[in-house]
Amino acid sequence: SNEYLSIEFENNEVFKELWNELHHQGDVGVASYLAVPQLARIAINEDLCDWNLLGICSTIEQQRHLGDNPDLPTEFLDYYNAGLSNLKEFVLRKLKGKLDRTTFIFALSTIATCSGNYKLGKVILEMEDDEMLDKFLRYF
Repeated sequence: SNEYLSIEFENNEVFKELWNELHHQGDVGVASYLAVPQLARIAINEDLCDWNLLGICSTIEQQRHLGDNPDLPTEFLDYYNAGLSNLKEFVLRKLKGKLDRTTFIFALSTIATCSGNYKLGKVILEMEDDEMLDKFLRYF
């Protein structure tokens, strides 16, 4: 079931380590880039709208553009971009249903990021933290 898969993502040590490294160092490379279309495929095939999966894909794409990371080799561009497009379409369909707050925020970030709005996608991810959201609202 999807619930089981979601629990597996949250408790998977390899996944936690990848998430941790991305958050603390922002380092991504070709292997990370090539994981994105595969994660998109898993999400679509398993009908799995998991905030962890969306977050890792969004963060990799954001860091590809905003961080000091290597370029995606041109031979993988079509494959990678198709993965982003498929993920975006999947998330747009999932927004029609009921999502918990965290998944909703990560879904919005994914849509922005997969649409080429990397900075906006990153800001949306940051707003998942209530303290950051409150700080933002004080200024605007």
